[in-house]
Amino acid sequence: MHGYIFSEESIIDEVVVSFFSSPSSFTGEDVVEISSHGGIATYQALIQILNNYELRQANTGEFSRRAVMNGKMDIIQAEAISDLIRSETQFQGKQFLSQTTGQYSKAINIIRSEIINYCSLLELEIDFTEEGIELVNKKHLIGQLEIIKAKVEQMYLSYEKGIFIKNGIKVAIIGPPNSGKSSLFNALLEKNRSIVTELPGTTRDFIEDHIFIKGAKLVLQDTAGIRESNEVIEKKGIETSEKLLKKADIVVLVIDSQNQEMLTAFKKESTKRTIKVLNKIDLNKASQKFDACISVKTGENLDNIIKLLEQEVMRLVEIPKSSQPVVTNERHKRKLLKACQYLDGVKTEIEKDSIETACIELRQATKELDEILGKITTEEIQNNIFENFCIGK
Repeated sequence: MHGYIFSEESIIDEVVVSFFSSPSSFTGEDVVEISSHGGIATYQALIQILNNYELRQANTGEFSRRAVMNGKMDIIQAEAISDLIRSETQFQGKQFLSQTTGQYSKAINIIRSEIINYCSLLELEIDFTEEGIELVNKKHLIGQLEIIKAKVEQMYLSYEKGIFIKNGIKVAIIGPPNSGKSSLFNALLEKNRSIVTELPGTTRDFIEDHIFIKGAKLVLQDTAGIRESNEVIEKKGIETSEKLLKKADIVVLVIDSQNQEMLTAFKKESTKRTIKVLNKIDLNKASQKFDACISVKTGENLDNIIKLLEQEVMRLVEIPKSSQPVVTNERHKRKLLKACQYLDGVKTEIEKDSIETACIELRQATKELDEILGKITTEEIQNNIFENFCIGK
């Protein structure tokens, strides 16, 4: 319905009020939604009127929590809603949206059903053991359980890509002092974020910002120049740089064209994920030892850095075109790993003819999947899940 909200005789706002009848609403309960004009003053006035009717503001994640409690969605879908609201990239939006529609939950439920079926067969086997009747071919059963385990393992391993989608890819820009790290950092951001001077050691602590490439988030880290130093503050900065280097997903190593021999000093840090960049080619000639030869000052070949980063993004983040879901949640990863371990135990117990123990292992594997779906959950777990949600939603 369209109309006006009043406070005594004063019009507060022109609104549209929608009524959602249970069980068809988001929460499965009767819900009234007021759509008003924007603005802090209007919002505060409306809240004050509602407070007069002894209503209260929803807690963090309360609507999603009610939806879970009323069977409108499972925990996986609720967590995905929170992630979707916060999504910044195309990869994130696509992945979290697929989770909210239940594709991920469906995959977990299929695996769960398969485990329960085989658990039921084994329990029947226990009942008929004394009669000498073999209901299950042990070799065939082990083979089928290996297939199930492979599915769970594939989901668990997908977290490696999933974490890049959810949190972004960490790109540490490292190198000796005055090689142009901060200048490259600013150039990639297309803004002056780091202080740049001719003096070596200007950057004492790391500076972090982000860019978006190929639908993925890259977290750029401008680090202090790595060299031998007795200066206390600079030494702390160098220690931080070395820690960031170890944790980085991509390393951009920047070397001054006038000190190309410095590349040798950093070779021990080089890995297949390191992009070796020769800077200041306007002052000295390029070299084939480097992946990119640029001049940040003149802008020459800067697009080559972007192309190299694009390649790394596609290597780290690109998802195969299949129905297999990608895990982006640390809690799910832990549960899937435990389920894999229990399924490993099942194989061992069956080979030892310890059928009862094998059934226990299968039930434990099912329990881990149930906790992902929220079929088994405690108040404490629910509080942890919903405490970081937006207010209300």
